[in-house]
Amino acid sequence: MIASIGFRQTGIEYERDARVAGHSKFGLSRLVRLGLTAVLNHSSVPLRMASIIGIAMLAVASLGALYFILLKFLQPGLPQGLASIHVLVLFGIGLQSLLLGIIGEYILRIYLMLRSEPLAIIDRSLNIAPSERVL
Repeated sequence: MIASIGFRQTGIEYERDARVAGHSKFGLSRLVRLGLTAVLNHSSVPLRMASIIGIAMLAVASLGALYFILLKFLQPGLPQGLASIHVLVLFGIGLQSLLLGIIGEYILRIYLMLRSEPLAIIDRSLNIAPSERVL
């Protein structure tokens, strides 16, 4: 959250002493939850990954369909049915994943607009009384 404010940041390295008493209340599951919350709340990468996975699955399904069509022409005596079902299921899942990613992107953009963060942070103003400032 601090990084989203937009100011220049500097890291300060220091050495911490070991904990003197007790133990951390953050176990592995809470640390994983904290990390997932940080990634999901401040990143659009998971939504874009849904779109990318959808495009990849559509490409694989299209290549599979092309392969089975060519195989059908080259060896007409092969059994029918299962290959087309697999290709259609993979194509459907890829299409749903792609469309879900697109809908997620739209919802993310609406959320970012409605979050009402200031477009700029005013450090100081000249010749404007505090009562006249409109943000």
